Amino acid sequence: MTPEQEQQGGKYIDLLNDFIDIATRWDVKAIRGSVNDQFRFSIDFDWHVKNATKYQAGFIQALTHIPDDNWKAWEKKTRSILPMLDFYLNWYHDHESEVKDFDPYNPYRLMNDHIKGTKEIILQYFPDPIETSVRKKETPPPEVNENSKQKHRKAKEPTFYTFDSFLMDDGKALLPSIREEYKSKDPIDYAYLIFALDTLNMLLPPLKVLQKKRKISELHRALITEFGKVGTRQNLASTLIKPDPETLKPHTDKLSGLANDLRKKKQVNSKYVIHYH
Repeated sequence: MTPEQEQQGGKYIDLLNDFIDIATRWDVKAIRGSVNDQFRFSIDFDWHVKNATKYQAGFIQALTHIPDDNWKAWEKKTRSILPMLDFYLNWYHDHESEVKDFDPYNPYRLMNDHIKGTKEIILQYFPDPIETSVRKKETPPPEVNENSKQKHRKAKEPTFYTFDSFLMDDGKALLPSIREEYKSKDPIDYAYLIFALDTLNMLLPPLKVLQKKRKISELHRALITEFGKVGTRQNLASTLIKPDPETLKPHTDKLSGLANDLRKKKQVNSKYVIHYH
């Protein structure tokens, strides 16, 4: 197995983990509100649905090239995601009627099919004599403490932010100029705008804190609200991992120039302020 094949297998697991986390925690109504002509599968799930087939193929390719001396490690790693897959399959079974009106662009149904197929593939490679199957309609649900069940399945309503809520006062003062400068740019430019704001201490909170607290989804939504077409959340998150210094410099120079222009304008205006004694 090559490093590239191993990486492809890991990417698919990350994609499923990210999708299942959002799908089972976030309120369905909030996801429905993010569907538009650009993101028919919703802003939050467009990337997952459009890349699931490609990444699943990479995952299968990785499984077919597991070396004998690494078989046990891969079996442990791959089978460890089965509870996560079962959790989503059970969640979809319970919420199928609630998400049906997303059809024909139903991310929940399409990803359910992918997840069901992925579970079957895993069990083909690593069969389990006592398979934990998905609860069928005719099978009575297991006894679950009601309080823990509600806590586990409680939907989380995502908080919607405006772009200026991510800016320090200096950044807010520049926002009219930023809107003008970054109108109809390429998606990568918005990632480097965030880098530049962070470099100049205008981002609130700093980028490392946003990443640590998993707030990139909220930042992405705020960028869409402010600028429109800014690319997918996944592309933003992956670009924000490490900036290219040469690409970043024009953006920091641009913001620094805008800040200096604003500072000079304030100084000029202050000369004409009439002071009453």
